[in-house]
Amino acid sequence: MEIPIASMVPAFADLGVDGYTVDMEFKGTSVYWGIQAGISYEINENISIFAGAIYIIVKNTYTGYIRDIHFITADGSNPRADDFMNGVGDQAQAGAQQLNETGTAMDPLINSPLGGLSFDDAIAATAVDPATQGQIIALRDGLI
Repeated sequence: MEIPIASMVPAFADLGVDGYTVDMEFKGTSVYWGIQAGISYEINENISIFAGAIYIIVKNTYTGYIRDIHFITADGSNPRADDFMNGVGDQAQAGAQQLNETGTAMDPLINSPLGGLSFDDAIAATAVDPATQGQIIALRDGLI
């Protein structure tokens, strides 16, 4: 039951997760009853045969819970695991949105006559237009 929780620590180690705490309880019982019946027959003094059947009755009961999973992070905080993972997801979504907006902002440059030029060539070609040249330099520096 604890393996999926414990495996989150190495998965999020690069984000500062060092350990975890969890409130967990598990109680279980397993009972096996068996009924066996058979018959044997002596063919001679050295050989006999047996035929039988076994019926096994099983009863398993399990009760318990897993709650209050918290990560222990390098900075000493103890965030709830779901809040931490939702925060990571929100950051990934914001980063993807920012990259999408950057790509959209590059469309005019790609579709312009400057689209086939290197950054240095595009900067040199826009020397007469400082605003466009500044945008190209900012884009180059931002990508670097």
